[in-house]
Amino acid sequence: MIRDARVLREYFIPRRILHREGQLEAIRDSLKPVLEGKSPRDMHLYGPPGSGKTCIARYLLEELSKRSSRIRTSYVNCFDNSSKFRVLYEVVRDIGSVLSVHEKGTPTDEVLERVRKLVEDRYCILVLDEVDKLRETDVLYSLARTPEIGLIFISNRETSLYRIDSRIRSSLACMQTLEFPEYSRGKLVDILKDRAKWGLMPESYREEQLERIAMFAEGDARLAIDSLRLAAERSEEGDHEEIQDEFIEGSVSKAKKEIDSKTLEKLNDDQLLLYRILKPEEELRAGELHEKYKEKAEDPVVDRTVRKYLGKLERLGLIETEGEGRWRVYKVRKE
Repeated sequence: MIRDARVLREYFIPRRILHREGQLEAIRDSLKPVLEGKSPRDMHLYGPPGSGKTCIARYLLEELSKRSSRIRTSYVNCFDNSSKFRVLYEVVRDIGSVLSVHEKGTPTDEVLERVRKLVEDRYCILVLDEVDKLRETDVLYSLARTPEIGLIFISNRETSLYRIDSRIRSSLACMQTLEFPEYSRGKLVDILKDRAKWGLMPESYREEQLERIAMFAEGDARLAIDSLRLAAERSEEGDHEEIQDEFIEGSVSKAKKEIDSKTLEKLNDDQLLLYRILKPEEELRAGELHEKYKEKAEDPVVDRTVRKYLGKLERLGLIETEGEGRWRVYKVRKE
């Protein structure tokens, strides 16, 4: 039933981009100067999960690499690389060689100089995905002050960059912002048709099944594609030659859990405990949350570390806060 499993994965870059023609052209226009040997314009792509931001960014990086050998490209996910050192290390890995950089022992400033030397005689387009997950945002200042590097930031919210230092915002004053709204149900069906055409055997699925998946996915292409893959895998495991209707809803639920678990895997025991304390509650004041944590933790960390952990949960999009100081309230984010 499954002809090419790669096509049914969210990281796959398709042959064509559907229903994002306006965004594609806007980004291409912003990148045009780099093809003429001029500095590109920085960009911020924002929109809900599964709205095509990462897919388009990687598609255009691939396109740029094919058009000119003098343009370097790099993609860094800030969820997985949240420190200044890790971001710079990944850039060096993409555009040069990390043989001269040791993950333990090489000073961060030395890695920054290595990046600058690698782009001395050429331009680099750097995509920073999930930029709001950065723990050390001063790396943005260092990169923004390197004229040979064009930055493309990706996040879920337009306001994601508001919290960064004012001097960094000043360096990004001319940045272009571009919205990616969630897909309509009809557009999701078109995306699923395209993935099914290349990833599944003909006649192993019906259009009404793709429509049902699109309905459950509620505008999220990542969720829709993962759900299609899981429905096909489960049907194939049962020796069926077609996707079975009864597997669709369960596959959507499983896909949602897989997406959530990838985020929770990033947490240590204390961070996970804080999240689990908050999850069944409508909201908790800071003092109440700290007390519940101390009651349940085997070896509680100090309050300062708890605040640091809660900051990470907020950056990961798991919780949100309101108020300040003793009046601060925490709650699990419902999206």
